[in-house]
Amino acid sequence: MIRIAVLTLPLLAFATGAQCSPESLAVHYAIGDFAGERNTPVALLVQAEIGGQQCSVQVDTGANAAVILHTDQSGEALEPVDFRLGSLRHTVAISQATRAAIQSCHLGDPIATVGNGFFDTGTLEIDFAAQRLTFSPEPLLANETRASSFRYAKWGAEGGHVLVPADSRKNLPNEALLDTGSLRLDLGVHDERVWRALTKRPRKHDREFSVQAWGRQHWCTTRPSRRAIILSGSKPFRPSVTYCPTLTFRPVEPILGTVGMSRYMNGRITIDYISRRWLPELPTAQ
Repeated sequence: MIRIAVLTLPLLAFATGAQCSPESLAVHYAIGDFAGERNTPVALLVQAEIGGQQCSVQVDTGANAAVILHTDQSGEALEPVDFRLGSLRHTVAISQATRAAIQSCHLGDPIATVGNGFFDTGTLEIDFAAQRLTFSPEPLLANETRASSFRYAKWGAEGGHVLVPADSRKNLPNEALLDTGSLRLDLGVHDERVWRALTKRPRKHDREFSVQAWGRQHWCTTRPSRRAIILSGSKPFRPSVTYCPTLTFRPVEPILGTVGMSRYMNGRITIDYISRRWLPELPTAQ
């Protein structure tokens, strides 16, 4: 999982029209720069109601917790407020500083992150092509023959991480973390051994860039994979592999890496947390 802090620019894409039903929300994006791309979607956002105020929040399946606030919560008395996302409701405790930030929030600048713990009582569908997010309390993929199983790894006190089968046909970990928080990534790896096994020696097509994360600047390299990857029974493909050696996130268990949303930006993904099954649907051209 690669958590990347970005400068959010004015919103460029937002689904408009009739009022959303409680289970279906419009998706919009934070716009920023990533790996040499300028003014590109870098974070998946929806509008939530927090303490009666409408604010943008990031949808991040790379995070295990239900709600992660982006504001400083330390050193102050906290008060509970309702956090609503469509028909889903969660109670969060906020400081006075957080309340002030909520009152001044604006569209396109996420004030919080919602992770797997917010959705793991049902089925989450993100349709990137239609810019819609839908939640159902039912196990929608239980009898879907096209869907594949995943493991819900409990690495924290709340929620979990979606680990999908990832076969590189080599002596490497055979699971990868599914992460809507890594919108621009194909595959991000966390281990130098995996990086070298997938990409081998330096290539002329390397892209080097920096990201701001956890208060530090980190240098990253993206390089074409020399090995095909199979995700949950999909056709083999050769991802662009990104490695940021100084990023501090290290999975509790060995994994191949983080599967970002680069391949699915014109398709959709469905995660049935109840049945532990997921279904990626790529654009027809892929």
